[in-house]
Amino acid sequence: MGRFRKIEMKKKILLIGSGGHARVVIDALERLDYDLKGIIDLNYKKSKELILGYKVIGNYEKLKKFKPKDYFVFIAIGDNQIRKKYFNKVKKRGFKIPNIVHPSSNVSKHVSLGKGIFINIKAIINASARIKDNTIINTASIIEHETVIGKNCHICPGAKIAGRVLIGDDTFIGLGTNIIQNVKIGKNTKVGAGLTVKKNIKKNTTFSINK
Repeated sequence: MGRFRKIEMKKKILLIGSGGHARVVIDALERLDYDLKGIIDLNYKKSKELILGYKVIGNYEKLKKFKPKDYFVFIAIGDNQIRKKYFNKVKKRGFKIPNIVHPSSNVSKHVSLGKGIFINIKAIINASARIKDNTIINTASIIEHETVIGKNCHICPGAKIAGRVLIGDDTFIGLGTNIIQNVKIGKNTKVGAGLTVKKNIKKNTTFSINK
């Protein structure tokens, strides 16, 4: 009697966002077990645009035509506030929002991940770190042990965050920035590129010089 191999169906997914970050997410999806069924452009103008070969199917209202039980949805938008807005909308509609983890990244099995997180190429997240919902851990960034990254954050490429750092919700950490151990950064803060942060930063702050 012959053996039959079970065929695993790829998970159907829709992408919200059509900019540069969406292209990076698509590249990761192609390496994972997802079937991208279409891209939702928030500024859709009835064009026949393709992004990396995938069809732009309409604006956000197009999502009404899809059943939440049949599709995953991922918000591929770099801007924290816009991504936050649509994450909450999609969640309210009942769609499943997965984590997209690039296979070249290195994420400890002892890390706690929320929902809707994107972890890009060569990123490293070490033991007992916690990454909350809807956050981007971008290319080759490093999150060390016991660090907590809040909701709706963007950790830019090459950023290095030492152990036991606390980063509040809605915060942006710039390209190549280093954050020393035990530092606390308040919510809704923007830290510029290429900086070294050695002291705590209050919430609602723009930090653009080395201190």
